[in-house]
Amino acid sequence: PRPETTRLSDEDRFAIASAAEASARANRPRSLVLLAMVIFAGSCFYFLLGFKTYRDAEGSMRRAKATYGQLDRLAEEYAFNLRLNASPEVMSVYCDPDPRLVSTMRNIATSSGISDPPLPDESTEQREGVTRRRLRYVNVNDPSIEELLTFVDRVRNEVPCMRVFRTKIEPVRGQSWRMEVGFERLERAR
Repeated sequence: PRPETTRLSDEDRFAIASAAEASARANRPRSLVLLAMVIFAGSCFYFLLGFKTYRDAEGSMRRAKATYGQLDRLAEEYAFNLRLNASPEVMSVYCDPDPRLVSTMRNIATSSGISDPPLPDESTEQREGVTRRRLRYVNVNDPSIEELLTFVDRVRNEVPCMRVFRTKIEPVRGQSWRMEVGFERLERAR
């Protein structure tokens, strides 16, 4: 015997198709995917905004450092010019040129305990009867920081008219210290 087939009406077919479509829609959580995409887009926006803010701040810091460096150089130049335009009484405190200055400082370094002190980089600038003489020691190495500081202190105290314009001390591997120091002295021009 043959089973009886029932024919569905158009309304029943439409109801079954609607139920199947609703079931398929329930299996595809479109709202969750849409929410995830919105959250991802928002986080990308805030990441880009934060990155731009960081880059702007970095640029501002770089410009501020450059401005500070220029102001520092201008202040130093201004102070030098003030000393040049000083009265004769102030001019009398400038020292006479010392041709043995480098060897004197080398002797002070050796007697301070620094073994094999390097020769300094020397530069001079002359204006209106005054010479600015700068001696810069780079890579002065010693195991004892006390000996390095003793050297700087003794040069300031034992060499007339000498002042320190730059100092940088940093540790080096193996329990040693590296120092960079710059000395400046104003001398009457010859």
